[in-house]
Amino acid sequence: MRGGTFLDVARKIPYLAELGVTALQLLPIQEFQTRFSLGYNGTDYFSPEMDFAVKDADLAAYLMEVNKLLDGRALQRYQLEDLRGEMNQLKALVDLCHAHGLAVIFDVVYNHAGGDSVTNACIFLTASQRKAAIRTHSISPRRGMLAV
Repeated sequence: MRGGTFLDVARKIPYLAELGVTALQLLPIQEFQTRFSLGYNGTDYFSPEMDFAVKDADLAAYLMEVNKLLDGRALQRYQLEDLRGEMNQLKALVDLCHAHGLAVIFDVVYNHAGGDSVTNACIFLTASQRKAAIRTHSISPRRGMLAV
């Protein structure tokens, strides 16, 4: 199953603004290794998930719609190359939200990262959190990872 893309969300901005929405919170959008994720197993905090981008072959239709949104706010139009890649599409989404008066909130989780399972993930704990987790057997003292 394929979810929406950044530009699919952008299509909804006028509707959301019309409803009186003032902020859009994106669930974690970091790159992840598995086929499906809720975003809490990111492997690269500074790269948006590639699957959330429209493929280059499909960009022309989205470009027309995004430019209509920009025209409605008397803002400079995008060129096709401005929307290539997930990073540029995320930037366009944020720009369009701001142009319509919506704040954008990113849901980020910095205390763990990566892998397709808990045993491959890195869990970052303070010393006192680590001691408490070892006492309660929720992490392995040798590996510093959650016990499965």
